[in-house]
Amino acid sequence: MHTATKRRTMVVAVLALFAMLTFVPRTALASVCGVNGVFTKEAGELKDGDTITLYMSGKRAADESHSIFVWSNSSDANALTVAKSQNTKIVEIVEDWTSSHNDFFICGVKPGRTTVTFKYLGKKRTINVVVKKYVNALQAIKLGKTSIRGRFKTSSYTKAAKLLKKNRGKKFTVKAKKGWRVCFKAPGYLDLKNGSKIPKDATTITVVLQNTKDKGAIEYTVSMDRKYSM
Repeated sequence: MHTATKRRTMVVAVLALFAMLTFVPRTALASVCGVNGVFTKEAGELKDGDTITLYMSGKRAADESHSIFVWSNSSDANALTVAKSQNTKIVEIVEDWTSSHNDFFICGVKPGRTTVTFKYLGKKRTINVVVKKYVNALQAIKLGKTSIRGRFKTSSYTKAAKLLKKNRGKKFTVKAKKGWRVCFKAPGYLDLKNGSKIPKDATTITVVLQNTKDKGAIEYTVSMDRKYSM
């Protein structure tokens, strides 16, 4: 198994655990935190020939893309078949082994373009997947008066334990560059709006920015902890 696939498989378990702990029904999964169309896609909404865009999470060779979770809303556990990537050097498919509905993750390995095929309700569908290089789409991000935008120059994750602890209770600022928008905060992480105060017990802040043209998204995280595998 590819090393990246092993790491992503661990992430699948974490996401599945989150879903179980929050008791999210399959019919409501699409509306959780408004993430449908950003990091999740209901299989029935994907049409033959559609294009999905993924952005890498950093510039290092070991960095991977943010994944798209494809799930089935059908009561038929076999409505969705496990997908196949035409080029596994660009995109890998990670099966959600916690699900009985053959849900899967589309994971970018490196920038490029390929196709992914799967069957839903007996019909074969082929979608285009474009994996793009990492970009720092943040125009501004501040903890109190301290700008940390430069910390995201090469990666969407930064450890800033002292700064985060020092600025608890102070103003949080986040703005996107032109062509991007701050769309939501990731499930399970601190939900902070631009201009709100950083809670005194904050240990992690995650912000998601979406490209307004290709709809690809990048999750930016500032944490007191060491980097986790995505």
